[in-house]
Amino acid sequence: MKSKVLNSIDVTQLKIPEELLTLSRKDYSALLEEDLQKLSRQYSKDKERENGEALVLGDVVSISASCDQEGAPAKFNREKATIKLGKGFYDKAIENELIGKLVGESYSLTTGDFTVEVKILAAKFMDIQPVNDEMIQKEEINGVDTLEEYKRVMLNSFKENDDWNHIYDHILPKISDQIFDQVKFDVDEEEMDQFVTEWVEADKEACTYEEEELSFEEYAAKETGLSEDDPGLEDALKEKYKADFYLELIYIDLGKKLYQASEEDFKAELDQAREYGVDEEYIASMTYEKFLEGHWIELGRNELFQHIIKQFKN
Repeated sequence: MKSKVLNSIDVTQLKIPEELLTLSRKDYSALLEEDLQKLSRQYSKDKERENGEALVLGDVVSISASCDQEGAPAKFNREKATIKLGKGFYDKAIENELIGKLVGESYSLTTGDFTVEVKILAAKFMDIQPVNDEMIQKEEINGVDTLEEYKRVMLNSFKENDDWNHIYDHILPKISDQIFDQVKFDVDEEEMDQFVTEWVEADKEACTYEEEELSFEEYAAKETGLSEDDPGLEDALKEKYKADFYLELIYIDLGKKLYQASEEDFKAELDQAREYGVDEEYIASMTYEKFLEGHWIELGRNELFQHIIKQFKN
């Protein structure tokens, strides 16, 4: 980056309001259970149900269906239809009636004004196994070989995530004046404008395609604390990203003291990225300078945040 800090920050001089150093800790057991369920499903396999075995919610079922009543939908006259019980994509009433019915048997099922003759041809279910040490080892997490080690790592990760969110959302806004009073900058205005514009455009694009269907105005209002119809909403978001730009310069300055790498190190990391299947377009866009800055930002941010976290009361 052309922009830089002219003097390094002294993180020990930052005074954090006492009331922000105590966090309300969550019970992470539900998050851990959700994570373990996801991991278990990764290693689970579909298993066929035997003839005479009862169907349960979530089964993927193959049926033949026939209905000779006038006006019956085409889906009620099929030699073979595959449905997942409980999704409601085929017919909610019939799916509910199929639960508990036996593979290989035929039934007359009612939905609305129609009676449908259904034969259960086959069914399969996900045979979910409890997470075990073997699954954990396949994840190839450095220093983690057992389920108990994995649980400890994940609980620490949930706690650390809360710590970082608390710093981002509550502490940095309160101490930003201290930070910017202490550090002087040499800023390339064009570079900063490009940084801000790219982030705002990325937000707009994300809000267009994200499943949450959050509008850009809703997102910007959430980030800035303004109302969605405030005429200065986008400008306020840009100011937030300007502050982020200044913080990145500080992180880079802190990170430079912690990490240096040669161009050979850079090339080796690109080769490793290719092995992991990272997109070639992204790899082609990466330069040695961006590589260094990325590491510096990560390490510098961690340096500042860890200094703050050490002061937490819980």
